[in-house]
Amino acid sequence: VWNDEKMKWNASNYGNIQVLHMANHEIWQPDITIMN
Repeated sequence: VWNDEKMKWNASNYGNIQVLHMANHEIWQPDITIMN
């Protein structure tokens, strides 16, 4: 698991939002294919 304290979510900064639900198409994914 990747953990970065600088990118930690602070709910009190965002109206006490604790959980985000997003569809797969709403999350950016790079156009890249890794081949071995």
